[in-house]
Amino acid sequence: MPRIIKNASQLAVTPQRKTALAILEAGYRAIQIKKILKTTVLKEGGVLKIKGKTYDLSQYRRIAVIGIGKCSLEAGEYLEKLLGDKLSGGIILDTRRANLKKLISVKGDHPLPSVKNIAYTKKILSYLDILNPSEDLVIFVVSGGGSSLFCMPEGIALSDYTKLTADLHKSGATIHELNCVRKHLESIKGGKMAKLLWPLETIVLYFSDVLSTTDNKNLKTIASGPLYRDTTTNTQAKQILKKYRLWEKYKGRIKMFSETPKVKKNFSHVHHHLLLTNSTALLAMAKTASSMELRPKILTAAFESRARDAFVKIRNASRAYPRSNLFLAGGETTVKVEGRGRGGRNQEAVLGALERIAKNELFVSTASDGIDFTLHAGAIADNTTKRKAIKKNLDSSAYLAENDSYTFFKKTGDYIKTGKTGSNIADLLLYYKK
Repeated sequence: MPRIIKNASQLAVTPQRKTALAILEAGYRAIQIKKILKTTVLKEGGVLKIKGKTYDLSQYRRIAVIGIGKCSLEAGEYLEKLLGDKLSGGIILDTRRANLKKLISVKGDHPLPSVKNIAYTKKILSYLDILNPSEDLVIFVVSGGGSSLFCMPEGIALSDYTKLTADLHKSGATIHELNCVRKHLESIKGGKMAKLLWPLETIVLYFSDVLSTTDNKNLKTIASGPLYRDTTTNTQAKQILKKYRLWEKYKGRIKMFSETPKVKKNFSHVHHHLLLTNSTALLAMAKTASSMELRPKILTAAFESRARDAFVKIRNASRAYPRSNLFLAGGETTVKVEGRGRGGRNQEAVLGALERIAKNELFVSTASDGIDFTLHAGAIADNTTKRKAIKKNLDSSAYLAENDSYTFFKKTGDYIKTGKTGSNIADLLLYYKK
């Protein structure tokens, strides 16, 4: 089987790097969508089984599949094959496309909303509108990236909404904050899609890219929770804009916030199934590390930090476990953009580690979807990286000040490249000390 980390052989120039990359590879392999579905979504005769719950497919005249987000193409391919003649059709909206037999596959834009995404969203809504609530079933695949892909702004022009979304990203807003604003400036997020579909029987399969310490807290945030009962308010959305000093800039452009539905009846037809979180990757990585006679410790599956401070935060947390020598975390850091460079939060996290990292330490941060706002998934930092930077006369602090991690690691060659993985469970961070 081909490696997921495409440049692993170029990066593995030390035993420590080779070990770290093998552990990371195990994490990526564990979150392959079809692998997850083969153990969680099965069909026996005319019965669909999802994590132990059964659905008699003979009860429905038509069965449709709708997919939104970066995991939806892989899931759509699997469901199309699994359901066979039972499947009537549907639409898959991903950042990739493929030729499917019964499902329409379309490629949208990410990470910002666009005219194209709105057109595809309207296409999905039109398709759903022909389903009969008393006879049909829809299976919804909801995954990370769905917020940008599946979008329908209301109360604000698309051009202003796109700028607002970009400003929130640049300001360092968390995914929970960003998606709260989205819920109140769109007509399909924050449970509004569930209300539109009621009482159509709806099964939702979730692949989570959202931080959570439990298995159910994040369903309202994945893809901005189009089918999940929301608890946020218009006031909270407005407060987030004020927090990041964006309210004055946009208050004249926002005609209205729309409240999310709170009545439980609007969600009585929806069945939720969380199939994948970053814990799956972290457990696989820890298992691989143990097999290599290391002493791993999973610090958290809900890591949060300013990207450039991630290494120090993880190293400090590791001191509570003196018997361990490899530490893992899953989560999502934030970047406040103040420079004009390129790069994502993972590359910035690794660049921020470089001045502080010791000779016996190694640090990796990567995007599980393989795209860290660039074609690089993340990067690796250790003493080898330091030596390269010195040889090439690269000042890591200067690149950090410009938020230009992509250029820095392109020059040192210490970026991690996977391509689009077809999965998305937030970021994976690894700290290894001899």
